Amino acid sequence: RAPLAALTIVATLALGLALVGAVFAVDSMIFLHDDAVRAPGELFALEREGPHGGEAFTRLEYEAIRDETSVFTDVVAVLQPVITHIEGRRLSSALVTGNFFHALGVSPVLGRSLTPQDDEPGAARPVIALSHRG
Repeated sequence: RAPLAALTIVATLALGLALVGAVFAVDSMIFLHDDAVRAPGELFALEREGPHGGEAFTRLEYEAIRDETSVFTDVVAVLQPVITHIEGRRLSSALVTGNFFHALGVSPVLGRSLTPQDDEPGAARPVIALSHRG
């Protein structure tokens, strides 16, 4: 009976649904994205409990786990993150083994990734990987 009213209602509903879809798309890009890690469901963490919380594995223990087990496809070591502030900005860092990025299946946008030779005792020079995300 009132085609203009019906057209207004349909247009309003369509515009509202499009707006909800656009908001969800932007929201999911920001908050619901997966990290670029290959097969995150296959990652496991080994930790040692000590009297003061988690205690680090020694280098010899890490190498034994890495070399003498067939349970894992790869083994990496991560030393607890270090939080610091430089010029008022909070920065976090971690010491990782050279195969860290390869085991996670990620590669750098620029430059090169760490290699197993980078964490060998007596390596030529220290190497750092920077991230733009906090």
